[in-house]
Amino acid sequence: MTTLTSPTIVTALAGLRDEHRHLAAGALRLRLTADSIGSVPLAELRARLDDATSFLDHGLLPHAAAEDEVLYPFVGHLLGSALATATMHRDHAEVLGLAHELARLRDQLSGDGDVVFDDAAANALRRVLYGLFAVITLHLAKEDEIYLPLIESRATTEQVRGVLAGLIAATS
Repeated sequence: MTTLTSPTIVTALAGLRDEHRHLAAGALRLRLTADSIGSVPLAELRARLDDATSFLDHGLLPHAAAEDEVLYPFVGHLLGSALATATMHRDHAEVLGLAHELARLRDQLSGDGDVVFDDAAANALRRVLYGLFAVITLHLAKEDEIYLPLIESRATTEQVRGVLAGLIAATS
């Protein structure tokens, strides 16, 4: 087994870093949506919430599930313990819970009858959106600043190829 040289591994992991940049941009849109509550018409807010739940359901959550299935077991192997990634799994569980809560709040605003959008509803949406932004942003930073350099320094070419192929397969 050959260990990847730094330029080779950086190139191999570039797609994952690009995906993280895309996910970070989606997280920023969540924060901007929270910022806009109370200053945009309800119809526009609904559209932004639809975009937010689409980002979560079709982008972030499948990515997180693939990491739980493929990336974290590999990182745990590199670190010698499956518990080494427990905090990252917990981040994913928190995001999933907040995503479900956001979908529920969005559905309440999409009713056909009279929709009550009061201060309590606005505050609940802000709390969930800001929470998602914070957890996602911190989580991606931990992966980019801790896990990817760890992979760069300890993984072999074959291992990295296997992990990347596994991540692609898990999100397909």
